[in-house]
Parts: sequence; structure tokens; C-alpha cells
Amino acid sequence: MNRGNCAPTPSVIAMTTHPRINCKACCHFFITWDNRHPYGCRKMGFKGPMLPSVTVLKSSGQPCLHFQPKAPKIQNASKTDIIA
Repeated sequence: MNRGNCAPTPSVIAMTTHPRINCKACCHFFITWDNRHPYGCRKMGFKGPMLPSVTVLKSSGQPCLHFQPKAPKIQNASKTDIIA
């Protein structure tokens, strides 16, 4: 079979034309205890076997529109950072 002349599937086209969204950097993303559905999105209210952004892109053909970056972590001052 010569697959070199085949047209890409719609999901492949969608993946290449839309920016890739990193769910792990989103404030709505969470990890579940369910081995069969380890990833979830609080904003859209679902969990599944793939990252939520991949599920959204495959089902709608559009990138996730609810991505919000996590708030930066505040580092506690250590004893060496405090000047007396």
C-alpha cells in the first residue's frame, strides 16, 4: 500500500492548522484516580483517556476555547533571602 499519496484525515489537518494547547498548563485541567479516564477538564465537566484538548479537537475540529494559564506559583522567601 502506498500511503504517500493519501490525503490527510480531517483530524490530522485540524492538528496541523491549529496551535497545540498544553492542558497541563491550564487551570481547569486535573488528574483523576480513574485508570481508564486519567485526565479531566473542570470547565467542560468531563474526563477521558486523552488530554482534554485532544478530545475537544477530535470531536469539534476546533481547538479548546476555555484554556486559561495557571496562576504563577509564589515562592516562599527562604532564610537566606531575608536581610536583617
